[in-house]
Amino acid sequence: MVQEFIKSVLLSSEHPVGMIEDYFYRVEFQKRGSPHIHMLIWVANAPRFHDSAHDDITAFIDKYVTCNNTPTAPDMEQLLNYQNHRHAQTCKKNNENICKFSFPMFPLPRTMILYPLPQNVPEEELVQITANYKKDFL
Repeated sequence: MVQEFIKSVLLSSEHPVGMIEDYFYRVEFQKRGSPHIHMLIWVANAPRFHDSAHDDITAFIDKYVTCNNTPTAPDMEQLLNYQNHRHAQTCKKNNENICKFSFPMFPLPRTMILYPLPQNVPEEELVQITANYKKDFL
């Protein structure tokens, strides 16, 4: 099914994510045996991370990636139900009604490029950085 998806969708003449130059994927299995794919796709004329402006990179991402979950086809509504987190017993944190996976996670209002924090940042500075990010996102 993965090969058919790659051939019929990603490599089709429609180029849904741009003209693909190369790709790599790996199939992994969750603890209960559910397979899933991790995939890298190299797209022609994509902006390069260290060589392009952030606005060019985020514009490229926004052209192909969306968080819109409005069904566009009749079958999509049922598929979208599988993409939403539903709390289960394993979500409970110390028998509290708090999800240990921090769901729900709402999409950011805009695409942002975040960099790793420097090593050994004092906790007060981390609190300020976190507050700044939250202010931007809320």
